[in-house]
Amino acid sequence: MVISTVKLWSEKSKSETFGLEINLHRKGIKKMRKTIVIFSASKARELLKNGFQIIDIKPHHDDPTKKQSVFVFKYDDRINDFI
Repeated sequence: MVISTVKLWSEKSKSETFGLEINLHRKGIKKMRKTIVIFSASKARELLKNGFQIIDIKPHHDDPTKKQSVFVFKYDDRINDFI
């Protein structure tokens, strides 16, 4: 049973944001998921072609037209070489 979810975000540049989500369970920290959010479709495509795993595609909340998307990838140490 999840008691609380803590989300920490840090902007690296205009096209990337790093995220760390920690779910706190009754018996302490049990599950940790690291993600990186990409705001550029061309950068997301490049990452997909290089074998990185996409977790989700979400609407960009700051876009007033609601036509832009953000791409959530599973964080990998090698991903920094492609950004």
